[in-house]
Amino acid sequence: MALVAVGLILLRREWRAAPEEPQLDRSTWQMPPLFNLVPPEHSRARNIGLLVLRGYLILVAVLVAVKFAQLVGGFATRAGRVSAGGRRTGQRGGGRRAG
Repeated sequence: MALVAVGLILLRREWRAAPEEPQLDRSTWQMPPLFNLVPPEHSRARNIGLLVLRGYLILVAVLVAVKFAQLVGGFATRAGRVSAGGRRTGQRGGGRRAG
């Protein structure tokens, strides 16, 4: 209940502060030149969001680099590793085929 009340209060503040914008025709609208655009506000929430995004990208880059090193170094294969005696390890059944 309290969250709904806080949400309504914040929405009401936003509605009051929002200036009226002129209606634009979508079919003829063009992007204004970049030098006419104002830079985004630096708020605490925006900065935290950007830090979280940067951390996520760094984590993903590290994981991709580790996976690449494993594949290049031969540390991970699907068929299993070959032991010193030339037999593959990790196979099911564990023995020779009858036949």
